Amino acid sequence: MVWKLKFREQKLLKHMVFLNWEATDHNLQELRVSRCHRLQRYEDDTRYNQLSLAGRASCACATGRSADGQASSFCRRSLPTVLLELRLAQHLQAAVAFMEQGHVHKGPDVVTDPTFLVTCSM
Repeated sequence: MVWKLKFREQKLLKHMVFLNWEATDHNLQELRVSRCHRLQRYEDDTRYNQLSLAGRASCACATGRSADGQASSFCRRSLPTVLLELRLAQHLQAAVAFMEQGHVHKGPDVVTDPTFLVTCSM
Protein backbone atom coordinates (compact mmCIF):
# COMPACT_ATOMS: atom_id res chain seq x y z
CA MET A 1 0.00 0.00 0.00
CA VAL A 2 1.45 3.33 -1.05
CA TRP A 3 0.54 6.64 0.49
CA LYS A 4 -0.98 9.34 -1.64
CA LEU A 5 1.57 12.03 -2.44
CA LYS A 6 1.11 15.51 -1.09
CA PHE A 7 0.45 18.37 -3.51
CA ARG A 8 3.99 19.76 -3.33
CA GLU A 9 5.45 16.28 -3.90
CA GLN A 10 3.23 15.75 -6.95
CA LYS A 11 4.32 19.12 -8.30
CA LEU A 12 7.99 18.20 -7.88
CA LEU A 13 7.52 14.82 -9.55
CA LYS A 14 5.75 16.42 -12.50
CA HIS A 15 8.98 18.19 -13.48
CA MET A 16 11.18 15.11 -13.10
CA VAL A 17 12.23 13.09 -16.13
CA PHE A 18 12.68 9.41 -15.40
CA LEU A 19 14.79 7.60 -17.98
CA ASN A 20 15.09 3.88 -18.46
CA TRP A 21 18.71 3.76 -17.38
CA GLU A 22 19.98 0.22 -17.22
CA ALA A 23 22.01 -0.67 -14.16
CA THR A 24 25.26 -2.00 -15.61
CA ASP A 25 28.84 -2.10 -14.50
CA HIS A 26 29.84 0.43 -17.15
CA ASN A 27 27.83 3.39 -15.82
CA LEU A 28 30.98 5.31 -14.90
CA GLN A 29 32.43 4.79 -18.36
CA GLU A 30 29.18 5.91 -20.00
CA LEU A 31 29.10 9.04 -17.84
CA ARG A 32 32.74 9.75 -18.66
CA VAL A 33 32.08 9.44 -22.40
CA SER A 34 28.95 11.60 -22.23
CA ARG A 35 30.79 14.32 -20.30
CA CYS A 36 33.89 14.19 -22.47
CA HIS A 37 32.00 14.38 -25.77
CA ARG A 38 29.16 16.60 -24.50
CA LEU A 39 26.36 14.14 -25.27
CA GLN A 40 23.08 15.73 -24.28
CA ARG A 41 21.02 12.56 -24.02
CA TYR A 42 21.94 9.26 -22.41
CA GLU A 43 20.13 7.44 -25.21
CA ASP A 44 22.78 8.60 -27.69
CA ASP A 45 25.48 6.70 -25.83
CA THR A 46 23.45 3.49 -25.73
CA ARG A 47 22.66 3.81 -29.45
CA TYR A 48 26.33 4.31 -30.27
CA ASN A 49 27.20 1.23 -28.21
CA GLN A 50 24.57 -0.81 -30.07
CA LEU A 51 25.93 0.37 -33.42
CA SER A 52 29.48 -0.49 -32.44
CA LEU A 53 28.39 -3.96 -31.28
CA ALA A 54 26.56 -4.53 -34.57
CA GLY A 55 29.63 -3.42 -36.51
CA ARG A 56 31.87 -5.71 -34.48
CA ALA A 57 29.59 -8.69 -35.07
CA SER A 58 29.41 -8.16 -38.83
CA CYS A 59 33.16 -7.50 -39.08
CA ALA A 60 33.98 -10.59 -37.01
CA CYS A 61 31.79 -12.75 -39.24
CA ALA A 62 33.35 -11.39 -42.43
CA THR A 63 37.02 -11.42 -41.46
CA GLY A 64 37.11 -14.05 -38.75
CA ARG A 65 38.54 -11.67 -36.16
CA SER A 66 37.02 -9.10 -33.85
CA ALA A 67 37.12 -5.37 -34.54
CA ASP A 68 37.47 -2.92 -31.70
CA GLY A 69 34.95 -0.09 -31.64
CA GLN A 70 33.23 1.83 -28.91
CA ALA A 71 30.80 4.69 -28.51
CA SER A 72 33.73 7.08 -28.19
CA SER A 73 34.80 6.25 -31.75
CA PHE A 74 31.40 7.47 -32.96
CA CYS A 75 31.70 10.56 -30.78
CA ARG A 76 35.08 11.39 -32.34
CA ARG A 77 33.30 11.58 -35.69
CA SER A 78 30.67 14.04 -34.49
CA LEU A 79 30.66 17.46 -36.11
CA PRO A 80 31.53 19.46 -32.95
CA THR A 81 34.62 17.29 -32.45
CA VAL A 82 35.64 17.82 -36.07
CA LEU A 83 35.17 21.58 -35.63
CA LEU A 84 37.47 21.37 -32.62
CA GLU A 85 40.11 19.39 -34.57
CA LEU A 86 39.99 21.93 -37.41
CA ARG A 87 40.44 24.68 -34.80
CA LEU A 88 37.22 26.42 -35.76
CA ALA A 89 36.23 26.42 -32.08
CA GLN A 90 38.34 26.71 -28.94
CA HIS A 91 36.37 24.29 -26.77
CA LEU A 92 33.91 21.49 -27.39
CA GLN A 93 31.25 23.41 -25.50
CA ALA A 94 31.75 26.39 -27.84
CA ALA A 95 31.49 24.11 -30.89
CA VAL A 96 28.21 22.68 -29.59
CA ALA A 97 26.94 26.22 -28.95
CA PHE A 98 27.86 27.28 -32.51
CA MET A 99 25.90 24.34 -33.90
CA GLU A 100 22.84 24.91 -31.73
CA GLN A 101 22.75 28.60 -32.69
CA GLY A 102 22.80 27.71 -36.40
CA HIS A 103 26.25 28.97 -37.41
CA VAL A 104 27.29 25.68 -39.07
CA HIS A 105 26.19 24.72 -42.59
CA LYS A 106 26.56 21.49 -44.53
CA GLY A 107 26.05 22.60 -48.08
CA PRO A 108 22.88 24.70 -48.23
CA ASP A 109 21.45 23.12 -45.06
CA VAL A 110 21.90 24.49 -41.54
CA VAL A 111 23.00 21.82 -39.05
CA THR A 112 21.67 22.37 -35.52
CA ASP A 113 21.97 18.82 -34.18
CA PRO A 114 25.23 18.34 -32.23
CA THR A 115 25.07 14.57 -32.76
CA PHE A 116 25.53 14.95 -36.53
CA LEU A 117 28.14 12.40 -37.63
CA VAL A 118 30.77 13.20 -40.25
CA THR A 119 31.57 10.41 -42.69
CA CYS A 120 35.03 9.77 -44.11
CA SER A 121 33.99 10.97 -47.57
CA MET A 122 33.07 14.41 -46.23
